[in-house]
Amino acid sequence: MANKTLAEVKKILKTEKIHDEEVDGDAQLPETSFEDNAKALRQEYAQYEQKLAKEATAREVSRQAKEAGLGARLEELNEQLKALGGYTMWIQDHCYCYGWGDKDYTEENIAQTEAEVAKAIERLEEQATEKARKEQIRAEFQPRFEIFVPRTQALELELNFSEERVSLGSSYGHPYSYEGIIAFEKELGEKEAEAAEEHRKAESLLEDQRHITNDCPQDFTCRHERGHGKMHRSCWVIQPDGKEREADHEQYVNHKHVATVWNVVRPGEIALMWEKGSRASEHRFTVVHMQTEVLTDEQVATICEILESLEESCGIASGKLSPSVGDGWLYLSSVRALEMGGYILRQAKV
Repeated sequence: MANKTLAEVKKILKTEKIHDEEVDGDAQLPETSFEDNAKALRQEYAQYEQKLAKEATAREVSRQAKEAGLGARLEELNEQLKALGGYTMWIQDHCYCYGWGDKDYTEENIAQTEAEVAKAIERLEEQATEKARKEQIRAEFQPRFEIFVPRTQALELELNFSEERVSLGSSYGHPYSYEGIIAFEKELGEKEAEAAEEHRKAESLLEDQRHITNDCPQDFTCRHERGHGKMHRSCWVIQPDGKEREADHEQYVNHKHVATVWNVVRPGEIALMWEKGSRASEHRFTVVHMQTEVLTDEQVATICEILESLEESCGIASGKLSPSVGDGWLYLSSVRALEMGGYILRQAKV
């Protein structure tokens, strides 16, 4: 069936009866005598004994070469490798191993191994020198990083010292250097700011929960539209001391809208909204919530600053076409006049 394709072989197997002479017992085997077989076996055994004798001779020659001084040369190299913490040789009576495979004690093999070990020792010495340099730098800079331990403990973060870097918690870390100290302190400051913000939010949430029972307005939401030509809208919650209180969280509405939300407008605060369409459209000012009878001077001053900022951002200061913000939210029924920043502002009253 030589040189036939698989399809042709399959066809033959289906249609023809295959006859194999060797399998079916018709093959003519060569006739051999018992003496011939015994002779061949004795020859193979003799060759095997010669091989064993040759190997034994080679081992003895290698052992004698070791005793003659080659072994001592390897032992000396081994001591150097041990001292530097490198991989040592496996030295036996008639052979040794360094790297892959057993080697006999010959001048050629020993010379080759000495060259390999010399390169290994050079690398190990360079590594030892580099390790000593890193240890010296670490000894110099680690105490400078340990100064930050009280701050890291306050954040419940562990300060980890490795051979080359200092890491805060699970971060990648910073090298032992002045630049590393600067970068580390920056990272620590950012984590402290994050922790302070989380604490502020938690305190704010507790404060909001306390005021929810006092019938204060809840969920003051300022929705922002995205895209060119959309309505511009901003909101503020101003505390009695005049400071703007940040929103408690952002709320995703859809791909066109995102909202900032204050959970509660607290007593003494005022919630304001400003809206404007195109540059030429009018400003719209809305006092959404006013949790006070009378605005404080600090609140009026903050409102004045917001109005000035709106005036500038809408182009009035640069002469571009846009209506003026006017008195903004402070046109409500007046209690008394207050002159600030070039505006005559009238304090509002509920």
